Amino acid sequence: GIKLGSSKAELRFDGQRSFVGEGYHDVNIKGFKLRASFQEIGASIGELAIWDEPMQDFAIWDDDEVVRQIGVCRPHLGALEIPGRPQLKGICVGTSVKYLLEKLEASFEDVTITGSNYGGTLFVLDNHLPGVCFQLDRWDAGRVTEDPFDFWDQPDTLRACLDYAIGMIVVG
Repeated sequence: GIKLGSSKAELRFDGQRSFVGEGYHDVNIKGFKLRASFQEIGASIGELAIWDEPMQDFAIWDDDEVVRQIGVCRPHLGALEIPGRPQLKGICVGTSVKYLLEKLEASFEDVTITGSNYGGTLFVLDNHLPGVCFQLDRWDAGRVTEDPFDFWDQPDTLRACLDYAIGMIVVG
């Protein structure tokens, strides 16, 4: 599997040689064809690059060819598991922001919005889950067909979308 701290050059997917350079690549993992994004890391976990490709399945951010952040964009690619915090087991892409806050026993005031990208609001809950960044799915897993908001990096927008799905989870 892909682990934080791994050398990007040593990554292997179904025996394939790893990738060189940034960008999008189709990879096979255990017989599944997935779309991967490789990017250089931002200054912090909340400063994710603006993705221009909304169809990736996962992303890897590196610094000096070392994996520093891993993001998943599909629920079948894994769930959040934090040792010693079994109440968080099962939180994954597709979980609502409201459910996430309930499981963390957090309030909206605990949320720090770090920006937005093509998919929606980027936010962290540093006092409850340091090292994890979430992206709101502005299309709510296909249930929303029109974008009603002008700005996705505003607290009022996220507050109005607490029942929306999480579209990406990044750890780093």
